Amino acid sequence: MNYSKTPTNRREYLLAILTELQFDIPSFLKQLELGSSYETLVDQWVRTYYEEEFPVEQAVVDLYARRLQWLELCTTHFPTVADKLAAYQKRILLRLRYHPLYFQASEAVCKTAQQQVRALVKTQLYTPQQVEQKVIQWLRSVHNDTNDNTPSAPPDVPPVTFSTIARAMARQFRLLANCIA
Repeated sequence: MNYSKTPTNRREYLLAILTELQFDIPSFLKQLELGSSYETLVDQWVRTYYEEEFPVEQAVVDLYARRLQWLELCTTHFPTVADKLAAYQKRILLRLRYHPLYFQASEAVCKTAQQQVRALVKTQLYTPQQVEQKVIQWLRSVHNDTNDNTPSAPPDVPPVTFSTIARAMARQFRLLANCIA
């Protein structure tokens, strides 16, 4: 990549770099005109290199490195609240699977316990440990009632009210603030 002619203005400089990076130039320019974030960022980088009078070859090498860093940053996965709740649920169900009361329970009781775990986690009112404790308490009562031949009701799932939603949202904002900080 030796250029016999050095670009004389910023547009020629931009076109030389885009050609070297194998961009579709009309598409890039259209997206730049529309204000697309990626194309605008690349244009800002090229403008900086042009103002600092970088040779095209050096600018291309630096742009490759910058693009890789940008792509790594953009593809980093930040867990959402739904991801965290799914992880809590999975962890609780895994721990329950090896609990003796769950292991000895019938398939119907196990399915009800799984439904209760899902419902309690979904409310976002309890920590995973509290959910696990509530379900184990229910399993104990079912186990004791099985010996007495009387069915037991699953643990109560509290109704969702505005205050419970407000508490859950406040908890989510605190988690988000901790992730950002």
